[in-house]
Amino acid sequence: MEKDVKYFVMRCEICKRCKYGASASPGLLQPLPITERLWQHITMNFIKGLSFSHGFIYMIVNRLNKSTHFMTLIHPYSATEIAQCFLDNVFKLHDFPNFITSDKGAIFVS
Repeated sequence: MEKDVKYFVMRCEICKRCKYGASASPGLLQPLPITERLWQHITMNFIKGLSFSHGFIYMIVNRLNKSTHFMTLIHPYSATEIAQCFLDNVFKLHDFPNFITSDKGAIFVS
């Protein structure tokens, strides 16, 4: 009988549409702390698909006042090239931040 029920549920269109997610709820988002000085907490990401750029735009945003740095990168690029770009364009002007937030892309994790 168990095999028949599984087969019926697998074939039933209503069962497929009304199936609930059995995983635990992800929980509430936690707000990021407010920083005390400029360039203490930054976020970084890539912008792609713009018609005027022939690569990717590497964007770094200061969370306190939303000031930004934009750097162009030609694909393919490595984590070493991104780190060097950060050092050449942001670190030399603002020192190293206390916190860096990213979208956990593969290039940032490496």
